[in-house]
Amino acid sequence: ATRLFGNAIAANMFMLGMASQKGALPLSPQSVEEAIRLNGQAVEMNLAAFRWGRKAGHDPEAVEAIVSGPAPDASAAAEETVADLIDRRAAFLRDYQNEAWAAKYRESLRPLVEAETRVAGQAGPASTAAARSLFKLMATKDEYEVARLYSDGSFKRQLAKQFESFGKLEYHMAPPVLGRKDSRGHAVKTSFGRGMAALFPVLASLRFLRGTPLDVFGYSAERRMERDVLAEFIAELGQMAGAMRAENIDKITEFLAYPMGIRGYGHVKIRNKEETYPKKDALRKAILAGESMPHSIAAE
Repeated sequence: ATRLFGNAIAANMFMLGMASQKGALPLSPQSVEEAIRLNGQAVEMNLAAFRWGRKAGHDPEAVEAIVSGPAPDASAAAEETVADLIDRRAAFLRDYQNEAWAAKYRESLRPLVEAETRVAGQAGPASTAAARSLFKLMATKDEYEVARLYSDGSFKRQLAKQFESFGKLEYHMAPPVLGRKDSRGHAVKTSFGRGMAALFPVLASLRFLRGTPLDVFGYSAERRMERDVLAEFIAELGQMAGAMRAENIDKITEFLAYPMGIRGYGHVKIRNKEETYPKKDALRKAILAGESMPHSIAAE
């Protein structure tokens, strides 16, 4: 199973396929495959493992010939892939805030990565989902980040590639301090001229204030919500690491992707959070309770 699928998770289904082929199961192969589909967990891998097991039961020499070559070090390759993913995002977070912020990213992920490596033999989909989601929550495009991106030279280089020249440059933004609101209290974008470009480097240099009592932008409902979601997700990483088993990695991976659904800015982002949370809370409770969930909550 490890040589065919790169991990040992499929071993049980592989053995079930062998038993089915040898007539040791009271169910038909079709019934087993239907049960795999109804279960909804890693359907493609489990079907493939079951069928390879049946083939091994029928013609073990043929299967042995396929897997008799040196087994690739799938674990090392997967760990390198996840490690590269984490390294790239940690480097970005160092520029986004500072070295301590990048270190917090790594340390928050470590228990989850270690748990998946222990359970599955390698850091794989759960670790990848966690790394991407945590990065999204720690690298929010707030006022300081917008200023940094506008002042680090990349924006000017992009303009130079797209336009030979232009007469007027405007920035359309909805800053919480200077911005306007509509009749529903939602922020409305305001047009700012070239003078705003002079303020970007100053604001970017003040990003060390982010999240402190002196962060004037941090008191908005959106920023408070972002901090709450980040703190909760970091705690949930530890919970998922403790709850991880071979049979629930798929559900944990699904759970760890929920921050990706909290998209947008301002009231749109807050609304998406409110819509996402009931589903993710139900999935979290089921995982921690060890319940079987045949239907994906995320897809409902």
